[in-house]
Amino acid sequence: MTLDALIIFSGTLVALVPYMGLPRVWDDRLLVVLGLLIITLGIIVRRRKRRPKLTSEAFVESAPQNSHGA
Repeated sequence: MTLDALIIFSGTLVALVPYMGLPRVWDDRLLVVLGLLIITLGIIVRRRKRRPKLTSEAFVESAPQNSHGA
């Protein structure tokens, strides 16, 4: 599952938890856990956006070759 899908799934659960008929204590704890999960996923997504994209191109500086064999 991708990070985007996890965020959407977690958000959907946050919206549905109040209507699931769970005891109030379970609702509170589940909402805290889901909130922390969404915060963590948001931080991960944000850090991935900041990371510069690496290309497969490698540049190597070459020294001039001397034809005199020195």
